[in-house]
Amino acid sequence: MSRRQRSIPWIHRYYRPIMAGIASIGAVGTGYLTVVKLTQGTAACPTGGCDVVLSSPYATVFGLPLTLFGFLGYLRQLSDVSPSLCH
Repeated sequence: MSRRQRSIPWIHRYYRPIMAGIASIGAVGTGYLTVVKLTQGTAACPTGGCDVVLSSPYATVFGLPLTLFGFLGYLRQLSDVSPSLCH
């Protein structure tokens, strides 16, 4: 009796590079907004509402910009996925 080997679904094959791409885009976006908030600059935003959101009292937690926590989260996700991309 011959066994037929099952093919690996595409999502299992490509989910790590996809996750690395999403985390990279997120890290760039939140990193940019963090720098804008810390330097008190003006954000280049297509809708024009980014400065309003960044200047909101809800945009800081413990005196740190909320975007910093998002940036650190994306970096963590990227570090979890990246070592396996080398294999």
